[in-house]
Amino acid sequence: LCNAVKARGNPPGIEIREVQSLEVRNQGELINAYNNYVDTKHEGAIVKDPKGPYELGKRSKFWYKLKPKETLDVTITGIIPLEEERQLRVWGIRYAALRGDEYVNLGMIRGLDFRAGSRLAEMILNYGLIPQNAKMMDLTPDIETRGRFTQVKESWGFEIEPKIVITIDSLGIVRHNNEKFSLRNARFLYIREDMD
Repeated sequence: LCNAVKARGNPPGIEIREVQSLEVRNQGELINAYNNYVDTKHEGAIVKDPKGPYELGKRSKFWYKLKPKETLDVTITGIIPLEEERQLRVWGIRYAALRGDEYVNLGMIRGLDFRAGSRLAEMILNYGLIPQNAKMMDLTPDIETRGRFTQVKESWGFEIEPKIVITIDSLGIVRHNNEKFSLRNARFLYIREDMD
């Protein structure tokens, strides 16, 4: 493709650029190359099977993006409950960060495992964090920067008092302007029980 494009020029409206590439043969070489890219201020690296095709407009098993993960302590401001055998557990959360004197809702994480979800439910009930007469509501409208996965059908739950701190990781912070930001692919890691 690159040689053909060089001969004819870029197709109208499409910019095609060659990028630096490096062939790696094993995990050690991959780790060294990745660390070198990050150390020289690149965002990360793309790993590609050289025999794999480019599949336009979809995730491909032949291409994989490697980026450093960022960890962040956030506060839970909403939960999506799940009732199993008459026992409550938390299946999803809305998380927030403190900006000045107020919490700013940044996103949702769904699909917490049984152990973490059960422990969160226990803490929420023990501390009385769900206000009396609370009603289920859509937890997504006041998320600061809404991505394409923000609004899905599994977004109904309860707001809770922001008392439980958890640690999450993500594939990077996306800055939308000087003040607003969101997290790319946020994932629950653990409850900060030392901070309750």
